[in-house]
Amino acid sequence: KESELDDQKETGFEAGLEGAYFFSKNWGVGAELGFSSFPVTPLTFPLDEGNTMNFDVVTQSLGFLNVGIGPYFAHDITEDWKVMLKTTGGYSSGSKGKVFMKSSLIDTPTNEFQVAEYLPSNSFRWTSGAALTYKLNPLLGITAYTDFTQTSSKITYKFDEIIDSLDKTNKKNIL
Repeated sequence: KESELDDQKETGFEAGLEGAYFFSKNWGVGAELGFSSFPVTPLTFPLDEGNTMNFDVVTQSLGFLNVGIGPYFAHDITEDWKVMLKTTGGYSSGSKGKVFMKSSLIDTPTNEFQVAEYLPSNSFRWTSGAALTYKLNPLLGITAYTDFTQTSSKITYKFDEIIDSLDKTNKKNIL
């Protein structure tokens, strides 16, 4: 089943390891292994006309294990400055999570109950990046960098039995 939660993803973080072997002064091959995670904005639904009572749909943060490999290019602009460009392609594997309905009207210790689980599909991913390094000496430098990563993972939701039974009851009432 599809959900509006797919469009509620926010900016997150990525942490990992990256390395490259340069077989010439300018050209090399590199790889990266990382974990990325980002939160999902809760959706709020009113339960009455005056919006005095509502419930939230809260989704656990999305997480992915990422691996990629590709070409790296490095060029000395001056004796003290170096620029590096990269493009990698690889694999992204998502971790499953849970979706909760939360409201002060729900009589549980946390005022929420689970309504679904989600699982992002495994997918191809690519990254493009650039770095600018100031060399303090031949072996040490300070680097500023930016990366752009894209993956086309699809999120599949499995709704709990109580939600599925309500959905089937509503379909019978409509027919």
